[in-house]
Amino acid sequence: MKIFLFLIIIFASSVENIFTQSIKKEMQLGGDESDFIFQVSSIALDGEGNIYIADKLNFSILKFGENGVFKKLYKGIRGQGPGEFSFELDLIRIVNDKLYITQKLTPDILVFDKELTYQKKLKFGYQILDIGVIQNRIFVLSPDSISNIPLLFLNDQGEFDNKYEKKPVERHQSYWEQYKSIAFDKNGSFVIASMYEDKIEKWNSLTQRAWSKQFLKGQQIVYFNKGPRKGFPNVKECFCYRDIAQDTKGNIYVLGGSQSKNPLRDIYVISQSGNLKFVFTLPDDTHFLFIDHNNKLYSRGPEGGICRYEIKIDDKSLN
Repeated sequence: MKIFLFLIIIFASSVENIFTQSIKKEMQLGGDESDFIFQVSSIALDGEGNIYIADKLNFSILKFGENGVFKKLYKGIRGQGPGEFSFELDLIRIVNDKLYITQKLTPDILVFDKELTYQKKLKFGYQILDIGVIQNRIFVLSPDSISNIPLLFLNDQGEFDNKYEKKPVERHQSYWEQYKSIAFDKNGSFVIASMYEDKIEKWNSLTQRAWSKQFLKGQQIVYFNKGPRKGFPNVKECFCYRDIAQDTKGNIYVLGGSQSKNPLRDIYVISQSGNLKFVFTLPDDTHFLFIDHNNKLYSRGPEGGICRYEIKIDDKSLN
């Protein structure tokens, strides 16, 4: 575990003002032999401030204290048995003091307790893009959803929540348009950022959209195949947004993809009303964002570790 204390001055612009912002790197996790992180896929924090990291290449889960002290390692085994991982780890979330972990290319969710003891496997049955947690309820973002908001709802047994069950509707979006990231606020509203097109939307509920914004000149999905069978998107030409998070003040942070000036480093900070406050640039490429209850930002650091930053936002900026 390494601790760094230094200040990086960055410049960012908004619709109305020019800001001089600062980010302070408080801590870096990973590097010592005992807690070496191969490649972070996702992180989560519990109510006590403990940090949980899913290491996708080492098939492991690491636990650190709030101060960055290494606590425990779950060294996973590749396989199909209880507590084993068949593919690389992807997402990690905490609900009711339980860790919910997904894997790439699998529709299942593995559940561990906070001491990294395996509990059970939830057979979800759908591809999982992202998981949101609000008021101890699990929201799963899936391109296999039948609605234009690709959300499915689970209880803590991995069963569909009938309270939120929706009637089938005609899908107006293509499969790849369903690829999104999601972030919830404490009131249950959520923001969705599309991966392959320039679209960020806030929804106050499943049926009430608050706003829809574009910050990358309206970039649309570009496919490799121009014919009727389009195939996969051309990531170099249309990878718009990689991840999204919200702080306790309602500020929305969106990680830009290949269409940003600094791919996988530029962070778009958006107000609750959908106005772009400013853009700042991280020192290192990252594929994920996480903001804790103290509004500290976590992202990928050098050599595959994790950095925690304190970010100062001018309260006089656009609201």
